[in-house]
Amino acid sequence: MMTARLPHQFLPAGRAQAFRRLRGVGLALALLCQAAAADLRVEVSESVNDAEPVAVTHWFGGDRSVRDDGGRYIITRLDLQEAYVVDRGKRSYKVIPMALEAGSPPPAVTVSPTEDYRQIGDWNARRYRLGGPATRGLTIDVWIARDIEADISQFRQLMVQLSQRKGSEWLRAYEEIDGFPVLQQVELERRGISLHTESRVTSIADVKPEQGLYQPPEDFRQLR
Repeated sequence: MMTARLPHQFLPAGRAQAFRRLRGVGLALALLCQAAAADLRVEVSESVNDAEPVAVTHWFGGDRSVRDDGGRYIITRLDLQEAYVVDRGKRSYKVIPMALEAGSPPPAVTVSPTEDYRQIGDWNARRYRLGGPATRGLTIDVWIARDIEADISQFRQLMVQLSQRKGSEWLRAYEEIDGFPVLQQVELERRGISLHTESRVTSIADVKPEQGLYQPPEDFRQLR
């Protein structure tokens, strides 16, 4: 809403100073509201055992997230302690309860920075090796970039919260890691099973999510 007002240079000295302060506060509040309205959207190329990569979109919004591969998507709602697996083709979804184990001592995860550096996409990254009981036999390398222009605080907050879930305790590493994983490589060698996954970030930005992103469509059928 526009209102007519005198330019601050024509106001008395005391009022002009107050005007400048109020204008500064107003600008700060406007920027804060703008940031609060945006979530983190991350475009990723994912592959398993060097197969053809799949384009996946991730959204991170504080206590909720979405992983969307085009055919189906998974909504995680920590505020409700539920996840929803939504199938676009079948126009249906499943509700999966999430058990967080707050208060129980989690297995430890170690974070070891290496001297490996690489240009990955638009970012300069350093490789970190994660270890300890929390990785449960997995070999996990994350390439961390610090020159990210987007706000990654919601991502880090969600990862630490998810680390309370059994099997995901290694995510607590993001309490210590300063930056964003632009490349994640996970290997599993166990009883004749050989598995290698790679997730490579192609874009990352603060974007206002569409209404209803973090809930199943109302006209989809819930599977029992």
